[in-house]
Amino acid sequence: YFIAEEDYNAQWAFEDSLNIYSNWGWNGNNHNSRYFYKDKQLATVLGISGIAPVGKKASFIFDSMVFITETPEVNYKTKQKDITYERFDNQGNSMPTTFNAKYGEGSVANSTTRNITFILMPAMRFNKSYEKAFQVALAGFINYDEIDGLQSAPIPMISWLRKF
Repeated sequence: YFIAEEDYNAQWAFEDSLNIYSNWGWNGNNHNSRYFYKDKQLATVLGISGIAPVGKKASFIFDSMVFITETPEVNYKTKQKDITYERFDNQGNSMPTTFNAKYGEGSVANSTTRNITFILMPAMRFNKSYEKAFQVALAGFINYDEIDGLQSAPIPMISWLRKF
C-alpha cells in the first residue's frame, strides 16, 4: 500500500482501520494477535553421520540431515480501503487527507504444501596431533518446495579444531 514518506499519521490511520492495534500483544492462546503465523513448525528431522579413518592422521567424515515439513497453504485476497486521516501543514493547520490503500487478507486453505531440505557435509579431517586438527568440507544444501521448486547451493567450509 502507498503511504507518503514519513507520514506516520497515514500509517497509523491505515493500521487502525484494520484493527491491528485493538488486540495488540499476546492473547490468551499464546499467539501474537498482530501477526498471522503458525505457532509450531512441526518438521520431521532425520540425520546420519559417521567417521572413517584414512591412514594414520586423516579421517573421512560424513554428516547429513533431512528436514521434512508439510504446512497448510495460505491464500491471499487483495482488498482496497479508502482511508481518511488528519494531516497538518507547515503552519499547523489541519487538513483531512484521503488515500486508497491496497492490502492482502490471508486465510488458511484446506490444502498443504511440502518442503524437503537435505543438508550434506562430507569432509576430510587431518590430525596434526591428538590436540589439533584441520578439516575441509564441501557442504551444501538441496531444498525442494512445491511452490518454488528445486534450489541448491554449495557451502565450502574450513575448520581448525583444538582440544580444550
